[in-house]
Amino acid sequence: AGLGSLSTRSSGINAEYGEVTMTTSSEITKKVNPPKTRKGKKILESKEPLIVENDKKTVIMKGGNTSGVVNDVLSDLFKIRRHNGVMLNQNNAILPFEDSAPLCELLKKKDASLFVFGSHNKKRPNNLVFGR
Repeated sequence: AGLGSLSTRSSGINAEYGEVTMTTSSEITKKVNPPKTRKGKKILESKEPLIVENDKKTVIMKGGNTSGVVNDVLSDLFKIRRHNGVMLNQNNAILPFEDSAPLCELLKKKDASLFVFGSHNKKRPNNLVFGR
């Protein structure tokens, strides 16, 4: 029971001895309430880690104004990520750094974890934003 020794029995910090302890996975599953309905069980199963994870999808979108250079780069990126990408053809009034809520909703709707946003204006010409 020395300083900083790890135990797999309980969680917390023992202030008297300065010990750090951890919980095991079986203890964590006991703490989670079991689902009461079939729908709840399906939701919990969908959130569990998979043996082979899905590929990351990419949403490629244009901003309010885009230049020809930005359009070419976005189309080239889409050609590279064609199997795991979604290209949005219409201009979007989404600003990723001002309000991320509409962007998060769009990514959730498309089941994507990556995005590329292209725009062009006088202050920031030929702007590309890559996000995760």
